[in-house]
Amino acid sequence: MKKYFIKSTLDISPKSIKLQTKNPLLFGYKILHISDLHIDKKTSSMELQNLIQTLNSLECNIVVISGDFIDTAVENIEDKLLLFKELKHKTYYVSGNHDLMYGYKELHALLKKCGLISLDNLYLYEEYNNTQIMLVGLSDKFSKYFHIQRQEKKLIA
Repeated sequence: MKKYFIKSTLDISPKSIKLQTKNPLLFGYKILHISDLHIDKKTSSMELQNLIQTLNSLECNIVVISGDFIDTAVENIEDKLLLFKELKHKTYYVSGNHDLMYGYKELHALLKKCGLISLDNLYLYEEYNNTQIMLVGLSDKFSKYFHIQRQEKKLIA
């Protein structure tokens, strides 16, 4: 029997970072953060299914995806992006410069269909143990070149 190995372009090796909080009600709150997926035509559906399966198997309160989700036009990988509908955790994302270059509006619309929540220039609240946690997303510094204004002052006020 032949064995086939698919070389993955996605590094999904988990790393834990312990953050300190003075609020004991937030002890145990877990954020699963992934970044720079750079999904393109060469990214296999199997790689993404493995990634999503891995994410779904981990315990967390939310998933946060920061920047560079894609590395080609959305129309080239729409079927692959639709796999993200399978994420079981509440998932937020912030766009990166590659997302802006390859079609921010198209990506945003498709990820919304998948149930992912954009944090570009927004803040939202999550609740954990009757405590509010503010999640803030700031658009990529190159967003101004794509007619998307960063809202730093609005977000820090």
